[in-house]
Amino acid sequence: MEIDKESAAPNFFRLVVAWLYRYRYLLVTGVLLIWVGFLDRYSISARLRDNAELRALKKQEVYYTQQTEELVRQYEELSSSNAALEKFAREKYLMHKPNEEVYVLKPAAKTGD
Repeated sequence: MEIDKESAAPNFFRLVVAWLYRYRYLLVTGVLLIWVGFLDRYSISARLRDNAELRALKKQEVYYTQQTEELVRQYEELSSSNAALEKFAREKYLMHKPNEEVYVLKPAAKTGD
């Protein structure tokens, strides 16, 4: 049995069109899922990436809020009394009065026993 090349192409074309017509809803659903999942500006992957970034930024916000509260507390403490200011300057910046010696003690390095 010899296959006619001219009639083989239209048969294949008809089979493809029939298959596409038969599974048209499945194909459209698949294309939409791929579009929504990966290709769209507001895709699922972009939302997951944005949510991860939002969590990291909220952690940073908590950290900086705590740092700000600590600095405000230190500022209020230092501005309230000269003794606290002098203590801070001596400890933090190693300031000293004239004719005074300052000794800085560092903890000994731990050795592996």
